[in-house]
Order: sequence, then structure tokens, then C-alpha cells
Amino acid sequence: PHVDTPGPDPVQILVFGGGANMGYGVSTHQLSFGGQLGRQLSRRTSRGVDVNIVAISELALRRAGERLPDDGQKVHAIVTTFGSVEA
Repeated sequence: PHVDTPGPDPVQILVFGGGANMGYGVSTHQLSFGGQLGRQLSRRTSRGVDVNIVAISELALRRAGERLPDDGQKVHAIVTTFGSVEA
């Protein structure tokens, strides 16, 4: 899942984890936490935003580092989301 917000010099963000990142109750990733984050950041910075979403339900905090993607892609920020079960 990926959400692009158009604009110059896009910021690359990885949204990683469970909880709000799972997108329960929404029909597209554009409406999910990642989509909202991308639009708000783009509006405030006047830059594009590319959000990669890695949703993992019941991700244990102590094991989160082991599950981070290692695809060599440049990332400016990582946002972690954990739900009540994970925390």
C-alpha cells in the first residue's frame, strides 16, 4: 500500500505497525492514517509526500525492529503506530 500526494521534492515516509495504521473502517488507503498524514504534511510544507504503509496487526513493540522493511529505499521519516493490544 502506497499513498502519493503530488508536489515538488517529495518527502518519503514509512508508516509502520498496527493500530491506526491498519485502516479499519475505511475503503482506501487515501482515507486511512497514512493518507491523512500525507495530505496534512503536504499542505503544511508545500511539498509532495510519498507514504509507504506497512500494516502489521498485533505487532509486538519488542519485535518491531525486526519487521522493518530493508529494501534500500530512502526514507526521511518513520512513523510507528501501535494499538492497545500491541502496547
